[in-house]
Amino acid sequence: MRISKNRIFKSKIWLAGFSGATLISLLFYTFELGVSMPQKYTPLIDATMEIKLELTMAHLWFEEFINGDQYEDIQVVWEHLDMADWYAGVMLEGGQNSEGTFLPVSDDEMRLSIVAIRERISKFRQMTQLRLDERISSLSGTLMDQRYDLVFKDLITRTDAIETDLNTLIVNKLSRFKVIQVALLTTVILLSILTGLVFYSDRRKLNVSLESLASEISERKQIEKNLNKLSAAVEQSPTSIIITDTSGSIEYVNPKFMEVTGYSRDEVIGQNPKVLKSGKQPKSYYKDLWSTITSGNIWTGEFYNKKKNGKLYWESASISPIHDESGKIIQYVAIKEDITERKQAEEALKASEERFRQMFSNHDAVMLLIEPESGQIIDANRAAIKFYGYEKTQLCGMNIENINMLSSSQIAAERRRALKEEQSYFVFPHRLADGEKRIVEVHSSPVSHNKNLALFSIIHDITKRKEAEDNFSKLFNLSRDGYVISKGNGEILNPNPAFTKMLGYTDEEIMKISWRKLTPTRWLDWELKHHGTQLMERGYTDLYEKEYIRKDGTRFPVEIQAFRLDDSDNLDDLEIAAFVRDISNRKNAEIKRQELEDQLRQSQKLEAIGTMAGGIAHDFNNILQTQLLHAEIVQRQLPDDSKLNNNIRHILNAGNHARELVKSILTFSRENEVKSIPFKIQDVLSETIQMLRSIFPATIQIDANIDMSVANITGDPVQIQQIVLNLCNNASQAIGNASGIVKISLQSVRLSKRPERFGAYPGRSSLIELIVSDNGMGMSEEVASRVFDPFFTTKQVGEGTGLGLSVIHGIIKEMNGEIHVSSQAGVGTTFTLLFPTSTDGEEIDIATKTTQDQKHRWSKSVLLVEDDPDILEITRVILKDHGFVVITGRSGAEAITLLHDNFEKIDLIITDLAMPKISGLKFSREALEMLPHIPIILMSGNLDEAIEAECKELGIRTLMKPWFEIDLINEIVALSLEQSE
Repeated sequence: MRISKNRIFKSKIWLAGFSGATLISLLFYTFELGVSMPQKYTPLIDATMEIKLELTMAHLWFEEFINGDQYEDIQVVWEHLDMADWYAGVMLEGGQNSEGTFLPVSDDEMRLSIVAIRERISKFRQMTQLRLDERISSLSGTLMDQRYDLVFKDLITRTDAIETDLNTLIVNKLSRFKVIQVALLTTVILLSILTGLVFYSDRRKLNVSLESLASEISERKQIEKNLNKLSAAVEQSPTSIIITDTSGSIEYVNPKFMEVTGYSRDEVIGQNPKVLKSGKQPKSYYKDLWSTITSGNIWTGEFYNKKKNGKLYWESASISPIHDESGKIIQYVAIKEDITERKQAEEALKASEERFRQMFSNHDAVMLLIEPESGQIIDANRAAIKFYGYEKTQLCGMNIENINMLSSSQIAAERRRALKEEQSYFVFPHRLADGEKRIVEVHSSPVSHNKNLALFSIIHDITKRKEAEDNFSKLFNLSRDGYVISKGNGEILNPNPAFTKMLGYTDEEIMKISWRKLTPTRWLDWELKHHGTQLMERGYTDLYEKEYIRKDGTRFPVEIQAFRLDDSDNLDDLEIAAFVRDISNRKNAEIKRQELEDQLRQSQKLEAIGTMAGGIAHDFNNILQTQLLHAEIVQRQLPDDSKLNNNIRHILNAGNHARELVKSILTFSRENEVKSIPFKIQDVLSETIQMLRSIFPATIQIDANIDMSVANITGDPVQIQQIVLNLCNNASQAIGNASGIVKISLQSVRLSKRPERFGAYPGRSSLIELIVSDNGMGMSEEVASRVFDPFFTTKQVGEGTGLGLSVIHGIIKEMNGEIHVSSQAGVGTTFTLLFPTSTDGEEIDIATKTTQDQKHRWSKSVLLVEDDPDILEITRVILKDHGFVVITGRSGAEAITLLHDNFEKIDLIITDLAMPKISGLKFSREALEMLPHIPIILMSGNLDEAIEAECKELGIRTLMKPWFEIDLINEIVALSLEQSE
């Protein structure tokens, strides 16, 4: 019976050994496949992702640089391209960096694809450089951009294909791995069944084979043989095997244990496995282990142990208790496998995932992770949150359909294409949280996320670029300048409407014509030689002028600048874009501008004369003032029958004409404000017509029809005289040397009978109408519409400035009047002037009142201040003759002193304006502070608008030099009337 038990025990050992060996072999193969796959293929997949990432970053940074945003370092673009090329290189040759070791790709077809990717990276770099060179060109963003985008899309597509091939290879390997796992499980089950059958069979045989010792010995020998095989299998196992007693003392280790740990068998026999502890795992970990195995259960887990040389390593372990026949635990067996490389691969994968997470979270580019089937937004980085304007919880709870403005079916179709990697580049309209629409380009490809597939999308806002492209398209089609794309050989590829229109062709016609045939021969050779060289050497030409030939054969000047659109080294094959502007109007304008400059020079001469005249007028007025006042005194002292009276009268008339001439000069030089007064226009016309009859040639007849009963108008009589003289002079020039007639009529007209264009005059029932007409050469409708424009004239250079009619128009407008012209070429011209009647009521007859008042003698004191001694003396005499007590001063400072000394006596102040140090206006201000109601008359030979306005505000009356005695007395009378009121 003992022998039978021994036989049964040996049978169990043999079966256990055989099962263990088989299991260990399958585990080894499974381990080899499971560890080698991530070690070999995970870095390659990382490399493809790094290539796409580096290319995408280069693309994004370069777009920022081209668009002129804040980022300005182009070197970063080159660094990203260099890294993409490096990763492609290590996929071919292998390599190592801080992220780990890259094994080369062995598949020949895949290697050819990687070589193509490196070539495309080089091409992409060239296209990027070309775009950089074209940055100063207004054509950047057209065909060059399209080629650039095509190369970029091709690169991403090829890299995606490599990644897909690697994923497919891993899937195949994983399939084999799963098959082996199934085989392993099946083997264990079969061995378990076999062991049970053998044990059952052994029990039966034990009962029936006691009679044959020889058979038992033979069977024992077979078991011993099997045990030897099991021992050999354990010794040669690729996994570490340790057997300990129940206290944990090591009784056996196999060679693999010694190889992995560096300890010999003698060094560890009798030792506790804790000799391998690294101290990196907590005590509770080992406590849980002992609790499991001492309770009779199998423990599985991982150890972070330390070799004899101190190097740390990871191993997976399975520790099982061994029981005797009574079920008592007598030993423990541990099967351990070195998983350091797998751990490193896992750590590298974690590091890669962490880098991706950091890049995803912190990158300035907008990034989203999208569930491909439903379109649910899984994750969004900070840039996406900022761009779309949602909180992260909101954004991650949304569907991409809430952002993408395409239809649901279109969006789903695009997701399927991205998932199948049929397409990775898209352009979508996206809506932000505030409702704003943005055009974005999306680079989307599948990635693994939490063991599931997701679409990783990089989003770039290209709204400005799209707007620029749309604007360029609008500019191309709507521009008034020509724009044409052609080849150097003369072939026209794409003209805009303005180009065809300026040449007189249709689009179809001009596409069949060489631009060289549109260019006159004398320009062609020069253009090809000079500007063709510029295109080939630097890519664009200077702005230059040439001529084109229209369809009707006429030639016209154009201005051109051309740009190259490709990198062809042959001028005939080169694609060229050219801006073409018809400069016919500019050339004509240059001629007209020259004419205007000549007219302006003439005007400037007149302006200079006016400025000089204004300066002379002031001194001349003082001279006239003395002359006129002395002549008046002499006339008053002569007997009425004196022969000298006639001489004095001529002197006064000449002085009066001189005064009016100076007034006209000041008005012309714009240094004297025109004073409007009620006057009889019929009297001015009668005097002017007499003057015209004496200066007109005998061939021109004046036909006057003046209604002497018309009402007064308000204005400046001198200006009205100048207007009539100007209009009549124009009429005389229009008649020329031929016989002709100039008609002048003045009459009252009712408003109800006038055309609406003559304007409305509220509160008036009638107007004064002045008509000046001639039967001269007349004007065309176009010329007549411009006669009142400044500097417009039909006269030859030197015959006029073109200012006359524009000035007349301005004067009449200031009088609230209207002027209209009607003319017909060859028939004549008519000017119609309308004036409102004076609204001042009954005209005051100042002369009559003055005559009456002249007989009255004032018994008042006046302070007279004048720096010119002659004017001071003659004015003192006139005032004294009228009964005034006169106190005189020759400066503003002296006048202030006199005012302080005599302020109780002074009834009136008469002061000159221009005096040294203290002007008459400043003195008047101080006088009004002392005597607020004192009447003041301010005399001046040159009174500007600002001083006139201030005098009105202060209540100071002004008297323009030179004045007659009656003018001064009239002012004093007016002051007396004001005070009496």
